[in-house]
Amino acid sequence: MGELGDLEKLNQELAEKGGQVVGVNSFTLDGNKGEIADAKDVLSKKGVTYKNIWFKSDSEAGKFTSNLFSFPTTYVIDQNGNIVGDPIVGAISSAEQRAALDKLIDQAIANSEQ
Repeated sequence: MGELGDLEKLNQELAEKGGQVVGVNSFTLDGNKGEIADAKDVLSKKGVTYKNIWFKSDSEAGKFTSNLFSFPTTYVIDQNGNIVGDPIVGAISSAEQRAALDKLIDQAIANSEQ
């Protein structure tokens, strides 16, 4: 929750580079309407405009999401659908974590341009 504003700002920065933030709430797997409504309410109150999606739990993406045990967990994915580097576990709250994220983003952009 505390990271939503930072993710919104990151989404605006990424838009200038041709990328975007996409949120996944593991509680909304299989289209759980109650959890989706709660998530939409929170996102709206926090002014979040970046895309948030859900998956069917038996899909590959759903299985992947179901295996996450720390929230938030940040993955950087290039335009070809490849995960770049290692995930960042926990809120991105330090300069070192942000530098690591920026490095992964730059790598994803470079991968996508090849």
